[in-house]
Amino acid sequence: MPLSLPDFIASRLAHPVAVMGAGVSGRGAVALLTRLGAKAVVYDRNGLEFTPGAARGHELVVFSPGFPLLHPWLETARKAGCICMAEIDFASLFWRGRIIAVTGTNGKTTLTEFLAGALSGAGRRSLAAGNSVSATRAIPMKSHISLKYFCGSASRLSYKQTSTFSRPKILNHSLR
Repeated sequence: MPLSLPDFIASRLAHPVAVMGAGVSGRGAVALLTRLGAKAVVYDRNGLEFTPGAARGHELVVFSPGFPLLHPWLETARKAGCICMAEIDFASLFWRGRIIAVTGTNGKTTLTEFLAGALSGAGRRSLAAGNSVSATRAIPMKSHISLKYFCGSASRLSYKQTSTFSRPKILNHSLR
């Protein structure tokens, strides 16, 4: 099944998309953007620096969970008129099932894997994503099968960075 583009994003993909962070989330965002036919430019503290000049070449920024909302690069992007979306926020635009987001201090990945396994065992097809597989990589890879649930581990910071990711059931869990 082809991925459909939300209207407010489609026009912005005519320009290269800035991806901030070259880790798991950044690589997942690049994979999703490539599948959508968009060009991505990765900015990372160990690579390209995001400058005001670079910002003018983008209309959309997808950033990794490690970027604080007030990171100077995000501020630069906003001043240039870019839409800035957290990776999990961007990925959620392409998911049509139910979403369970697990937040907390410790045990998020373990609980996420458990929930996805329990739901699948109960006959409710599910997908887990988090530290090992980013949401932007997992959701499009599985879009061709009928999954009912997406279980994702997300730091509180990641969830605070979202603007369109408003559908999840949140489970705040902390193991001590």
